[in-house]
Amino acid sequence: MNGVVFYCVLSQHGGHIGLGAHGLSDRGLWAAVLFRAVLDATMRPRKVSGVILRNEARTWLRVDESDFERVCYWAGFDSLRVRKDINDLASRGWKRPLLKGFGIDNS
Repeated sequence: MNGVVFYCVLSQHGGHIGLGAHGLSDRGLWAAVLFRAVLDATMRPRKVSGVILRNEARTWLRVDESDFERVCYWAGFDSLRVRKDINDLASRGWKRPLLKGFGIDNS
């Protein structure tokens, strides 16, 4: 997982979020929930509403038990390993890894 949940989500779904002929797979949908939470947790908000969203995402990723574990399970990930990756990301100041080619703004 390279210590970063981004890679966990992307690599387990072949570089994309489980897109299939008929939309997202079930696992892909829940992986996208995790991915969105990490994006929200690592954003650099300019408005108070963004700060609130960022803080809620960080709390959910680091503190929530049952919902977080359930989403990881449904996405096909080990919640303990994902939580370790999240804690590693937090210890680095919530800085996003480079994700060139995935259309993600790292600023």
